[in-house]
This record gives sequence, C-alpha cells and structure tokens, in this order.
Amino acid sequence: MDTDTVSTLKMQPLPFATDALVPYISKLTMDTHYNRNYASYIAKTNELIGDTDRYDGLSLEEVVEATVRDAYDPLFQQASQAWNHEFYWKSLSAKKTQPGPKTLSLIQRSFGDLESLKEHFNEKALNHFGSGWVWLNNSHLGLTVATTPDSDNFLGTNVTSLAVVDLWEHSYFLDRLNDKKAYLDASWCVFNWDHVESLL
Repeated sequence: MDTDTVSTLKMQPLPFATDALVPYISKLTMDTHYNRNYASYIAKTNELIGDTDRYDGLSLEEVVEATVRDAYDPLFQQASQAWNHEFYWKSLSAKKTQPGPKTLSLIQRSFGDLESLKEHFNEKALNHFGSGWVWLNNSHLGLTVATTPDSDNFLGTNVTSLAVVDLWEHSYFLDRLNDKKAYLDASWCVFNWDHVESLL
C-alpha cells in the first residue's frame, strides 16, 4: 500500500502556556507532562498504527473507540492515554472559572453543593489504587464521579465525561512528591468549569 495515504496523529497544542498554571502546577511539571509523557503516547500510537490503512483518516478518539473492546491491546492503551491527556488539558484553565448555570444546577441536584462535590471527587481519587484517572461524568442519573485504572476512559459508554484529573504520579510527583491530596486541592484552583459548561 501507499504509506503516504496513512494519517499521522499529531500532538494537540496546550490551551495555555506551560507556566500558566503556576503556582498550582509548575512549568517543569507541565513541560515534562506534555513534551515527554503525552508526546510519547502520541509517538507510540503512530508507531503501533504503522503503515496499515486500517485506521487511516481516523481521529485519535476514533482510534480509541475502534480498539476499546480490548483493554490489553497496546494500541488501545497508548491511544487512550493520549486521548485522556488531551481531555485533561481541556479540563484545566489558566484563568479562574466558576460553575456555569447548567453545571451548578446539576451539582446541586446530584451533590447538594460544590463543596460536597469536591469532597466526593477527592475521596474517590484518594481511594483509587495505582495509576488512573478521576472523572466528572454526566448521564441520565445526573452528575457522577468515577475513577478508571491505567488508560481507561468512558468513550463508547452511556455517560458523557465533562472533566478529568490525571492520577498518574507523573502528573504531580515533581511538585508534590507523593502528596496526592495537595495535588487535588491545587487542581481545583485551575479546574476548567467553562469547559464543563460547554459540554452540557
């Protein structure tokens, strides 16, 4: 086949400068997280796709959905990690944001108030063993919080993810060592409520 027709997935630019989240997330962490971890997932995804035309023309999300039936598939693991990171970047904001009217209504209906949601979110994250992600989701049940291990996410399910926080140690160890609670507290200071509202 003509390998020139095969699409190459590209790194998506950060929606902010690497020093824009200081003092909550350092420039060193963002540089390392984006230019090493995320870049590696994109590169390995392209490597695993290789010169096959099976995934030609598909977006990263479509590659994840095409391989999601096998969580042990190396292509799924790499592509899903890359997609999770792109969604994580969108879940962060360099400017201070607050829940919009749709979001606030759902928070009140599902958790009572914002502080209760934060407590529930942090508890889920702190009780998650090992690497993974903590998600704010929406479904017919209202807002829910759930974690996924490793590279898993909720693509292809009946829930819509609104935001995510990375629980892999590479997302906070350079800044917080093993203090995941401090990282979660800092994450609320850069939580992108505007993005959440836009998805409702």
